[in-house]
Amino acid sequence: MFTIAQAILLLKTYGYYLIFPVALVEGPIIAVICGWFVALGILNFFVVYLLLIFANILGDTIYYLIGYWGGPPLIKKWGHWFKLDLEETVKLKKHFDNHGGKILLTAKITPHFASAAVLVGAGLAKYSFWSFLRYSLTIEIIKTAILMTIGYFIGDAYQKVVVYLDYAGAVLSIALAVALALGFYYWRRHRKEN
Repeated sequence: MFTIAQAILLLKTYGYYLIFPVALVEGPIIAVICGWFVALGILNFFVVYLLLIFANILGDTIYYLIGYWGGPPLIKKWGHWFKLDLEETVKLKKHFDNHGGKILLTAKITPHFASAAVLVGAGLAKYSFWSFLRYSLTIEIIKTAILMTIGYFIGDAYQKVVVYLDYAGAVLSIALAVALALGFYYWRRHRKEN
């Protein structure tokens, strides 16, 4: 995973050449950063938008094909590289017959949901590739537009947010230290009284 600062530096240096491969690995944060770069006039909206959608759909399709063609033996041998658990992936396989669209929707829009396992599970379930592609593409078109819009309007604010998070972290650390000290004080006092 890339940090925001690393992604920004790479995009400034390599621009469009880097968007596609980075989006294959880490699409959401790159979409936000690209939206910010569009606002700054560094990148073209339509070029970036299409690159991001294509990269994310290709990544989804690769996961789908791993499940479809590779199946359990491939996941058992190589799944740890993609953070795939065979048992969970096989469990998901059973749900695709009745709830394939809902499962894909949830996996694609929920951050940190086991989306790789869900996409591989769709392949394992031999879920219709065209239905898979239709759901993934529809969701990706909307999600990428939203993320780029967020980046366009508030991408510049991340620098301010980082400063406030540093202050909040310092205040929280001090509050935690005071709370622990007071807790220790009252615990010792209570212990001496008894």
